[in-house]
Amino acid sequence: MEGEFGKVKKKSGKWRAFWSGLVYKEVGGYYDNGLKQGLWSEFIKNYSRKAQICENGYYLNDQKQGKWNYIYKNNIIGWGLYNQLAEKQGKWIELSDGFSNYSQVTYNGEYQNGKKAGRWDILFRDQRQYRFQQIGGGLYNAGVKVGMWIELSDGFQIYSKVTFQGIYKNGNKVGKWDIKIYKFDGKSNCSGGFYKEVEGCYTKMGKWIEQGYGLNLYSQVILEGEYKNGRKLVNWIFCIIRNKEMFRN
Repeated sequence: MEGEFGKVKKKSGKWRAFWSGLVYKEVGGYYDNGLKQGLWSEFIKNYSRKAQICENGYYLNDQKQGKWNYIYKNNIIGWGLYNQLAEKQGKWIELSDGFSNYSQVTYNGEYQNGKKAGRWDILFRDQRQYRFQQIGGGLYNAGVKVGMWIELSDGFQIYSKVTFQGIYKNGNKVGKWDIKIYKFDGKSNCSGGFYKEVEGCYTKMGKWIEQGYGLNLYSQVILEGEYKNGRKLVNWIFCIIRNKEMFRN
């Protein structure tokens, strides 16, 4: 950010965003005695060349209030309301932490008293398409995941699509969880394993088949092996599936 300080060395007046050597006049807002006030436009935390997204709304004494929007390529793609306590309230469409041109993922659901509640849907959009499509989701109880869920891998994007499906019990993964790795033709390979309770904690146990690094739509990396108390045992098998053929190490 670029701006001025007042007499008591607190931010004051108009401040503008500064990124990659450039000042963005349209991004920023006003400080009064070191506190954000009024209408602001801000870069998201993970702003980058592939994720040029801003959020805008109003501040009152450095606290977000009322409706805030997410702006991507001059379009509103997410929004929600903050109450007087600066807590998220009511219906929200949020962006994933890794949202980018190739990974356009949103979470749609409702907040109650600042905590996620009820049904939350996970939607994904290929950058070549206009509409988002539901690809996962599940239930929250006072901010805690419960029941059946379909989740996305951390690196989920158009060239690397992996989902995880299973049951949560009080925020813990339990029982059988399936991993689906999608190929370029839309078909998927299914793998996964079991979470079991050990000394009050649920952890991976027994035989697992997991996705590996370097995954894309044309070449899939698979790992096969066993867990004990959440730790991998030795002798895991490394497999590459390419053009319907499997290569093992």
